[in-house]
Amino acid sequence: MQETTVQKVADISSALLSQLCLLHCLFLPILLSVLPSVSVPGFVEAESFHLVVLSAATPVALFALYRGFAKHHSRRPLSLGLSALVMLWAVFFCEELVSHDLVAAFNVTGGLLMAWAHWQNWTLTHDHSDDCAYH
Repeated sequence: MQETTVQKVADISSALLSQLCLLHCLFLPILLSVLPSVSVPGFVEAESFHLVVLSAATPVALFALYRGFAKHHSRRPLSLGLSALVMLWAVFFCEELVSHDLVAAFNVTGGLLMAWAHWQNWTLTHDHSDDCAYH
């Protein structure tokens, strides 16, 4: 039971951290253009925000996805999650080379892909736990 709780917390935490990046990419430019007088801390606008969130999300995501794979043996969530992480880190390192719109599109795609991976991971882990309880 405790292992399942740890898995759930890890999946939810990682999905929420990736969604924080998604929300940042989508809503900060809108907020700044609609309300230019709003004072936003430099940290929230800076690349360091992405670095902090990605650095926090990556180990949690890897932990959750690996633990899930060890239980349900489905490579799908692990592949989706790793693809999302590669995409998000690649965008972070190549941000200066491409347009802001493309950066935002890849960040949104990566965030949604990560959320999907963790949802599948949790669903498969939960389904596997139910199957084991009946055997």
